[in-house]
Amino acid sequence: DGLCDAAGVAMTPANGAVFRVECVCSGEVVICPAVSFHVVYDTTRASRVDIVSNQGLNVTGTCGVPTMGVFAASSQVQTCGKYEYPITPAGVGASQRVVRMAVVPLRYEADHTQARVCFQAAGGVVLPQRCVYFQVMTRPQTLFIAQGTGPAESAEQIVSPIRTTTGEELRLRVVVFHRIPNDPLDIGLRTLDCPPSSVGNPASCPSPELPNQRWEGPTVCTLTSNPSATNCMRQSCERTLLYTPAPEEDGQAYAISFQAVSQGPALLSPGVQPVGVGCGAVEGLCNMGPYKDLSRQADYIVEVRIPVPEFTFQDANQRLYSEPGVLQSPPGFTLAGTPEEGERQPAAFINCPLRGFGVYAKKRGASQLGLELVASGEGQPDAARLGMAISETSFVVEDRFGDNPPGEGEIVAPDSPFVSYMTYASVTWTPPKEAQGLIFNVCVRAFDSESSSTRCTTVEVERCLYCTVEHDTLQSIAARFRTSWLQVWSANYAGWLSKDPELNTAQNTPWETTKNPDELHPGLLIRLGPVYKARHDVQVADLVHRFQTSRETLHVANPDIGNRTVLPAGSEVCILADICTHADQHD
Repeated sequence: DGLCDAAGVAMTPANGAVFRVECVCSGEVVICPAVSFHVVYDTTRASRVDIVSNQGLNVTGTCGVPTMGVFAASSQVQTCGKYEYPITPAGVGASQRVVRMAVVPLRYEADHTQARVCFQAAGGVVLPQRCVYFQVMTRPQTLFIAQGTGPAESAEQIVSPIRTTTGEELRLRVVVFHRIPNDPLDIGLRTLDCPPSSVGNPASCPSPELPNQRWEGPTVCTLTSNPSATNCMRQSCERTLLYTPAPEEDGQAYAISFQAVSQGPALLSPGVQPVGVGCGAVEGLCNMGPYKDLSRQADYIVEVRIPVPEFTFQDANQRLYSEPGVLQSPPGFTLAGTPEEGERQPAAFINCPLRGFGVYAKKRGASQLGLELVASGEGQPDAARLGMAISETSFVVEDRFGDNPPGEGEIVAPDSPFVSYMTYASVTWTPPKEAQGLIFNVCVRAFDSESSSTRCTTVEVERCLYCTVEHDTLQSIAARFRTSWLQVWSANYAGWLSKDPELNTAQNTPWETTKNPDELHPGLLIRLGPVYKARHDVQVADLVHRFQTSRETLHVANPDIGNRTVLPAGSEVCILADICTHADQHD
């Protein structure tokens, strides 16, 4: 335990010996355990040991069971001060006596020589006094990797795993809080308190280094609370580890562990060395031990991937570039986008051009990306097969810092330090009648030779609604859907739109001047008929009979029925009822 000689004989701590005492902060108060040590004296030269002076210690009353020193965990030692053994321990000469000392540090001292007890053999030859010092220490508190560069007190913690990409510098800002001011901490990779492998030693203890890592300077500590008369102030310490993964590290996952170690104030600082002989022949202070440095650990996983394209949202009407630094001619402008993953687009209608959306993608280190529509899975509605198109790629300027956007029509140099270029394409579509009633999962893939990303949005083509085109008449529309013009005309009665408040027709003009059936203009939104919603499973044949229509008409208006003979509950069906017989039409 450092308090006996090589032969195991009890010995008196050297003058200037320092005990490192692990204490805790409770609120603003330091709470320390009792510390005990031997004082051995020769009865031929002295008759007793006196405590000459003490400072910052409890040397009277109850100390509690010591947790440090030669009497650690001994329940018989619970009284502070000195206690002389009535017997001679083994290894001690017949003329020698052993005094047990027990003290409790009461507070933290920036100059730990202020927490001391001095004793002297008395009642005989005048001998020099010895002083023992106590260095109050606390274990570092929370250790974590912080986001951003703001104050450590308000920084959010980064959780494991930490994902980074090849070629990109990863900055791991390691932060720890500590309650003892002027106690320098050292942040680094874990080397202390590693359990034996037989009891579950993690792979990260001692922690391996990241390939080609480097520390950005030493640990820096700052007080984060105002000094007060109490001891338990708060300081934050931090240190940043830098790491740039190489391309060949793609797919690697590294288990690393950080530690923050409390090393205590420098023991041999000039001006704090007491007179006397220290440990061995060294003049000054020395540690009595072995007592480990106090540390706090935190484990993380760092995963490395190659960079992948990212989709971003941008407003509409931005100028397009055919290549970096070259504006399109004639001028081209963007659509708003990119949609969020799973975002539902406004309702689409047969023959009505979809509002369309833009796709903006970028990737660190890539000058240009490809953008393409992804084919739908087997048996799924595929808008690309029904005419949906994505434009050729072009470029859009992105302001890197958010404070220097290019002006209207401004040509930006490809190597401008203030902006970067994103790849852009627009998605457009005019749904054909085969798309009626279908829900399409439209996915766009951004890619290069190394990696790719996909973003999907939903487009639903409403049933029983149709946009007119040039030369359309009620008769031609009715013929296209295997019904009569009277059926179509009657479906557009005044007020039908108000009965479907969820229907978004903001991009289209509903047909409202229905008093003149021959007055049709291109781009009008016409209702073909009502939409029936099945309350329970229903036979297709029953629908044909109930609404006096034909299976052919039902299939033309509802291509999703396919070859099914039974529709499940909740199914929606566009009904084009035969509301007038052939004879009635001629009457």
